[in-house]
Amino acid sequence: MPGAHTRQTAFPPSAMRPMDGQTELAVAEAIAATGTRPERVTRLLASAFETIGDEASSAGAARGLSSGTREWLVQCAACAFRSDINWFEATCEKCGEPYDLSLDLWTATKVKTQLFDPIVTVETSIGTRAFHVPTGWHEEQFARQRQSDDSRRGFAGVCGMSDDDADEAEQFNEHDLVLIDEAIEASSPEVADQAVTTCPSCGEETSTQIDPLLFAFPRESDVLKATHLIATAYGWSQDQILRLSARHRNHLAELISRDRGPAWRTAG
Repeated sequence: MPGAHTRQTAFPPSAMRPMDGQTELAVAEAIAATGTRPERVTRLLASAFETIGDEASSAGAARGLSSGTREWLVQCAACAFRSDINWFEATCEKCGEPYDLSLDLWTATKVKTQLFDPIVTVETSIGTRAFHVPTGWHEEQFARQRQSDDSRRGFAGVCGMSDDDADEAEQFNEHDLVLIDEAIEASSPEVADQAVTTCPSCGEETSTQIDPLLFAFPRESDVLKATHLIATAYGWSQDQILRLSARHRNHLAELISRDRGPAWRTAG
């Protein structure tokens, strides 16, 4: 949990792990694991990145990042795994009709490095109070809570820095919650995760949130299926196959599947 009140880099230089089968399988397992979305993001970042900023990637390092930084790194990882994806399907907020959306994820991730203050102070009705700008740790804590009707109050309790932050969160009035939410939002790293367009059906402006966890990363079954196919054809061990680049492994699996013919693919 962050403690020191120092300005931090929002989007630190980070290096991904080699794009081989071992990384793909680790990422696939992270995405498929049970738990809340923040917990899966933590596992994903620890699996996909070798370094985050100037330290080795780990669950602890990923958990300590601001929420905005975590989403930015998820987008970076999505671009590395699925740079070919440019079309998405969404549903109009106004009329409920589905529509296709063209979006370049890589353009969205190209943001300037910025600094942010991890702690904000707010003058509330019960006095001056300090709050952490949310990190992965706060996200995970909030996701484990029994959700209330107002998420702002829940985050105020999780991010508060007083000894009785949970109890004080219940005392905040509507104006307090607005001020706290605005202060945290103003100090949080900004990440483009919303796409705004005009619905082709009703002509109204609509927006949708793009969540890379739903489409951009490999599935465990696909990685294992390609690994099994190559192992049965060449007699290589799983470790040997997973050391191949994802592109090399997938290409070999396609060649083997093609040579075995449609009858074998249907039977499989």
